[in-house]
Amino acid sequence: MAAAILVAYCALRTWSHFRAVSLTNADLTKFLPPPPVPRRLKEGCPELHSAIDAANNNSELGFRTLGQDHVAVYKAVLVDAMTRGWRRLNISVTTTPLSDRDFRNCECFDHINLENLSAAFHTSHRLINAILPTKQMKLVDEDDQSSLVRTNDPGKTIGEGKAIKDAVDIAFDTGLFSMSEIAFDKDHRHAVVSYSFWCGLLCGNGATLIFENVGGEWKRSAHDCGSWIS
Repeated sequence: MAAAILVAYCALRTWSHFRAVSLTNADLTKFLPPPPVPRRLKEGCPELHSAIDAANNNSELGFRTLGQDHVAVYKAVLVDAMTRGWRRLNISVTTTPLSDRDFRNCECFDHINLENLSAAFHTSHRLINAILPTKQMKLVDEDDQSSLVRTNDPGKTIGEGKAIKDAVDIAFDTGLFSMSEIAFDKDHRHAVVSYSFWCGLLCGNGATLIFENVGGEWKRSAHDCGSWIS
């Protein structure tokens, strides 16, 4: 029962960052843990399937320098998060490779011809301060911040006697926000990137996003390409 309450409160706290709506107690029932999502993509989307299979089989590995569009997209992700309610974020200084799990809602990407999946599946970047839209967001070492997340896991601190609200608030303040590599289309008009926010075993959320270059500025697309809450 305590775990269910914790999941509901963490989900409600997460939801409040991304939806400007009024929620009732009945809304808590929406935030039960989702069933496991299969790793494989849905049927269909043969071109994307082929591109992802090729990317998975490519041995290209690397740790590369950020390009100008990378910097602009990562900053756009953080600006979008800020406008949706996030103010303070501890952002992993190292990106994570994309994977087939980020494309499980494959129909969402039918209109985009991604050109650099192999690199995005096998490469990491070290982020720079230029992506940060506010001083309340900072780049952190993933291992160091992960240690803080485990220390402040609300499932642990509640068991030690801390009130649920206080435990979750502390967990959110020390949570780890990570961004993936970016897959661009040929003309760099579209960019696919995923993020995850981890604040404990039953505390976190993430999504796969599409950004569009509109008049030289990267904007989040209205396409919903999959999200999760735990």
